[in-house]
Amino acid sequence: MNENFTIQITKSTLDNHRIYFDRELHAKLFPNDCFGERETGGKRGKLVTFIAGRHKYETDIVNKNGGQFKKRINPRCSFGRYLSDLEKDGATTSDMLKMTKIDDRLYRVDFVRK
Repeated sequence: MNENFTIQITKSTLDNHRIYFDRELHAKLFPNDCFGERETGGKRGKLVTFIAGRHKYETDIVNKNGGQFKKRINPRCSFGRYLSDLEKDGATTSDMLKMTKIDDRLYRVDFVRK
């Protein structure tokens, strides 16, 4: 079942400690029921799990429905501890994150230095 794809680390990724996916390219790699609404009090999706370094994150995926970010989706939770570790090790916007789908609701995140 291992499927993988890479995403660019962006300034927003480092500033906000969030991982952003392109809706058109990546939404099909997640279960349909994991998507929730961004608004406070909105519908939550079923959880998926990301293993990132020594950290484990259980979260739904947020649909961004408007504005300049409507083409993005992202895990609701912050990846602050993991991305802070990468920044300490010198991660920059020229580096990548490799996402590997291990199982239907399980993904591994690996750092790829450029």
